[in-house]
Amino acid sequence: MNDTPKRSLLDRVGVAPWFGGHDPSTPVHLVLGLLLPMLLLAHNMWRVHWFTVDDAYISFRYAANLVAGHGLVYNPGEAIEGYTNFLWTLIVAAGLPLGIDAHVSSKVVGALAAMGTLAVTYRLSRRLQPYGAFPCVATWLLASSSTSATWAVFGLETGFFVFLILGLLQLGLMHHARVMAKYAAYKAVRAGSLNRGEKEVMEKAALAVLVPVLGRNSTAGAPSS
Repeated sequence: MNDTPKRSLLDRVGVAPWFGGHDPSTPVHLVLGLLLPMLLLAHNMWRVHWFTVDDAYISFRYAANLVAGHGLVYNPGEAIEGYTNFLWTLIVAAGLPLGIDAHVSSKVVGALAAMGTLAVTYRLSRRLQPYGAFPCVATWLLASSSTSATWAVFGLETGFFVFLILGLLQLGLMHHARVMAKYAAYKAVRAGSLNRGEKEVMEKAALAVLVPVLGRNSTAGAPSS
């Protein structure tokens, strides 16, 4: 009789088959592999959301001067490109005329991008390694990473940059044609390069990893001659 409430609870949450040795259902995979990691990531980001790294104020100042009509300059009258995140600076600047403080917009967009990265990680993991007896582990590793959580809300473009790369990689994997897949991988690298300054390093590293994966995926889906 002591086991009856436990079995009833397992049946209600849909994990009874899992405890019985069967693979968990899709909803269980979604809850355990994505929704719970999202809650963990949100908690970790909230714990450090008050802090803003000093480098972010460079972009904030460029954005403020742009909105004020001085152009993308750190000091009015001095045309010096001191930022390394052109796209991110424009995103921050877009919120200023609406009364959205740079601290708020940068942290909100960064947090949303981190959540999006977690969702894309879930999709990529399921595509590359279909789930079986265990839920997605990659999302838990990402959500529990202090580096991912903190830099998403420190005011810089790090979280948004990662989201662009993984998001466009997911789009590339959705195409079965080899040329389209590799083109999507290259566009992912270029989008990340627009957002950060280390262009050559990111291009070499990302292409070295993405192109073989996409080429293998395309070859597997191509009809045999």
